[in-house]
Amino acid sequence: MRRVVVDPELDKIVKAFDLFVSDFFQWVLSHDPNDPDLEGKINIENSPLAKVARKTSVKKLLISFVQCPDRNFIQSLYMYYIKNYQNIVDGTPYLISKFTPETWTLVINSFDYFYDTLLNIKIFQRNYIPDYDGPKELKREIRKKFGEEKVCPYCDFHNISHEDFSSIDHFLPKSRFPLLSIYSENLVIACAGCNDRIKRDAFELPIFHPLFDDVTNYITFKFDQTCSRINIDYNVTFIHELKSATNYCELFKLEEVYITILYKLRSDRKKIRKSVETKFLLIDISKRDFTLLKKLYRDEVDTFLNENIERRGSFGLTKLRIDFCKFLIEEGQKFDLDYLAEKLTIEIQEDVSLSRI
Repeated sequence: MRRVVVDPELDKIVKAFDLFVSDFFQWVLSHDPNDPDLEGKINIENSPLAKVARKTSVKKLLISFVQCPDRNFIQSLYMYYIKNYQNIVDGTPYLISKFTPETWTLVINSFDYFYDTLLNIKIFQRNYIPDYDGPKELKREIRKKFGEEKVCPYCDFHNISHEDFSSIDHFLPKSRFPLLSIYSENLVIACAGCNDRIKRDAFELPIFHPLFDDVTNYITFKFDQTCSRINIDYNVTFIHELKSATNYCELFKLEEVYITILYKLRSDRKKIRKSVETKFLLIDISKRDFTLLKKLYRDEVDTFLNENIERRGSFGLTKLRIDFCKFLIEEGQKFDLDYLAEKLTIEIQEDVSLSRI
């Protein structure tokens, strides 16, 4: 939901994935498919790619790609995808591969291997990420290190600080875009719920992307007075923004998920009321009136609002709670103040007002 600021160290790691694919295609296109000694050339070269290839299945894949009649088209399609990636996400019509079954199988198997196996092999890490000295389970280490003290950028709900509760999502699913299986901008650290059980291979374009867009600027959560229902208002100027925001909220089932946790907001509201009541009773009895009650209430809501603004990205449900605070000030404060005034036997003064956010 929030826009992700990529850690420079993580950016360096995932950009190494892009460099590997670039090297891979450059080698493929620079060699003759009729050359009988392709394996020998790999064995004598001293490049990072050749060093990796000699110790892994990359050698076999290089030769298979060189000998593939569609190799130029595969590379062109890859370059098209990465150069137009943001436009594709924004809904621009895009090229669809029409490979032969044999070529399609080669592409899928190769890029599945890159993602599933190669990234976790030390020879790859030493040659393409020389500064990395962590465990060979690189993807797990990425989830562990760069999910620390963070929440899922999709739902803004689940914590992703522990690697067992997070996942690396292919924003454009690799089942449909296998060439983007290790492309840096297509990899998003998210909670396992959003990736593995809600989103999976689904996607609808246009859609907001957490590396490019801050979805919180385009949606507002709205509540009823008892906080038992929720809906989403869209803060958009253009129809394109509305489609992107709507597709995002529907893909991640935000209303469906958030309605199950409204009890947390009802609990927050009770705590705000209780705190106001406690502070009010600590004031000298001669100064207790409805004006003071309103001020204490607004101060309490403002404090809660500012706490959640500061916690964005590190704690769950901050967007939901920020919008809830605004709801309390704009619509809920009369309900709460009436309740508190009755409980504290304070006369209500309707002409007392507070400035709005």
